[in-house]
Order: sequence, then structure tokens, then C-alpha cells
Amino acid sequence: MCSGMTRTAPHERWSRRQRFDDTHADSAFDHHFNAVLTTTAARDLLDEQIVAVVASPRWADTVDRLRCLRSISRGPVSVGYVTHPASQGALVMVWL
Repeated sequence: MCSGMTRTAPHERWSRRQRFDDTHADSAFDHHFNAVLTTTAARDLLDEQIVAVVASPRWADTVDRLRCLRSISRGPVSVGYVTHPASQGALVMVWL
């Protein structure tokens, strides 16, 4: 759902081509690039699960009321991450 919003496909292709003369730097880059890919895949899976939960009968009325309140269409659910003052700097997941 959100794949590629902050890391574009061209940037990912460019990142895959990066090689370093220093073996340790190359290994460190590969390690961290793989961590980005793993985290992105986990986020995408979580987004899909949130969309499924929001569409379930248990939450349908609440989501419909929120959409009405916010004048949001019945299109796909938008998932975002924000910092809420009450969360003491932690990211809070929101969707509408």
C-alpha cells in the first residue's frame, strides 16, 4: 500500500548497485540496506492488515462515521505515522 512513498524504485535500484572498495563498508551497507528492505516489507504487511481490520464489520460503523466527519471518500484507507504530544515523542499510527 505505502511501498515507495519515501524510497522510490529508482533510488532502490541505485542503492542495489552501490559497491565499496572497503569490504567492511560494503558489508555494512548491505546489512543496513537489507534492514531497510525488511522493515519496509513488514510495514507494508502491517498496512495491509490494518486495511483489512478497518474494513471488517467490527470497525465499519466507526470508520464510516470518521470518514463522514472528515469528508473522506470511501476509497482506500490512508495510513500514516505522526508524533503525538501525549506519546512523548513516540510515533503513533493513525488511519482514516
